Amino acid sequence: MLNEKIAALNAQLEQEVAAVQNKEQLAAFWQAYLGKKGAYSGLMTELRNVPAEERPAAGKVINEAKKWAEAQYQELSDLKQKSKGGRTFVTCEMN
Repeated sequence: MLNEKIAALNAQLEQEVAAVQNKEQLAAFWQAYLGKKGAYSGLMTELRNVPAEERPAAGKVINEAKKWAEAQYQELSDLKQKSKGGRTFVTCEMN
């Protein structure tokens, strides 16, 4: 069940990547997926519903998915920076 949620979330993220056109959308993308209350962080809260013996493996799957999502964000951020003539904008999460 968790794997299906991750697959669906990854598919949704790939669609959203194509829609990001500016730094505001990039920031919203970060918040929606990778921020403190983002979708990938929300997956971690679902670990409490996983049997104790399966939690380490499930946590690893979630962490790998989040790393993949972070790589997508970084790639998107790099592309937006290059397309803006070298101007840099930084988006960071405030904890």
